[in-house]
Order: sequence, then C-alpha cells, then structure tokens
Amino acid sequence: MTYDQAIHFYTLTSSEDLTQLQIGDVEDPFAPLPASKLQLNLAQDREKIDTILDKLYNAHSSDSESKAKEASKNCAGAACKAATDILSQVKGKKIFF
Repeated sequence: MTYDQAIHFYTLTSSEDLTQLQIGDVEDPFAPLPASKLQLNLAQDREKIDTILDKLYNAHSSDSESKAKEASKNCAGAACKAATDILSQVKGKKIFF
C-alpha cells in the first residue's frame, strides 16, 4: 500500500504484472479486495515482494518532481486506518514512512 492524495493498493498477477487499485474516498477508507489478496508472507513470497518494490520504484522515480509538489496533500491517517482494517484479520505490523 502507498498513499498520496489517495490510497493505492497493489496486486501482482501470475505473469508478474503489477495492478494498482486506487481508493480516492479518504473520508471512509476501505480495502478494495479481501486481505488474503493484498498480503504476502515475507518468508514465502520474498521474490514477489522484491518484484513489487522494484516495479513501484521504477514507476514512481520518473515523476518524483511532480509528486514533490503534491507532498503537502496526503491521506496518511486514512491509509493507516485501511492498513489497520486489513491487518485486523491476521497478525501483522504497519510501518509508515
């Protein structure tokens, strides 16, 4: 999950295509898919996690200037709530930066 003015959830297809689901309603945030579709096991899915991180870096590094101008507008609180809702179904930790 990432966030700016909206909350972005990501899934990785079997062909390793990254799909982004964007939630713009930050007043009442929700998970667009069941938690089982949005979570990966760190020990079992390390390669998938690395792929997602690489794809996110490549997708967002090219537009960092335009994103920096919008940095003052974010929905960190709504993203935290959505993450809490997802993690309430299983044990997990949230790390925000």
